[in-house]
Amino acid sequence: MSVSFVGRVIGTKMPKTAKVEVFRLKLDPIVLKYYKTRKKFFAHDERQQCREGDLVFIQACRPISKHKAFNVTRIVERAPQLTDPVKTTEHSQTESSPSEAES
Repeated sequence: MSVSFVGRVIGTKMPKTAKVEVFRLKLDPIVLKYYKTRKKFFAHDERQQCREGDLVFIQACRPISKHKAFNVTRIVERAPQLTDPVKTTEHSQTESSPSEAES
């Protein structure tokens, strides 16, 4: 049985690599309360399908590079695709300078 996690993609700037943040609950042995911990893993994404914000399932594998030892097995949930319906050129009108407003 290999180690596997579910985490959120926080970066895809490197080719064929996804930076995944995994949150886990750990039990404090003295206080007997759970606290949240997080860890970031580099995972191999062969087909480069991951986007920032996706929820992915990663599984341990042999070391692929110095930092990568996980594979993206599947994408559990896609992040919503945000698009700006208004062009930025329409909003870039020059405003009057303060000296023109005084006269």
